[in-house]
Amino acid sequence: MTQNEIEGFLSGRKNKTGNSLMNIRFKKRADIDGIIIRSTDFEDLKEKNFWRIILLKDLSLWENTHNIHLSRIFNGHDFKKLVYSNR
Repeated sequence: MTQNEIEGFLSGRKNKTGNSLMNIRFKKRADIDGIIIRSTDFEDLKEKNFWRIILLKDLSLWENTHNIHLSRIFNGHDFKKLVYSNR
């Protein structure tokens, strides 16, 4: 997906913290559930179509600590589709 497609998706529905749980479908790997977070390097990463994601398994710990080391960075070009999740 392009940076503009991902930004358009993110500008839609969001929860009260500004992040929304989503299912991220990839072209060549297994899908993941998580949230894209806005960290201090968000704009720099976004320009390069990279996105910092907290996986669902780490979400509760991240909500308590906001530890940036719990995140992983993914290339948006590898995304096939983003879908909001109800988990």
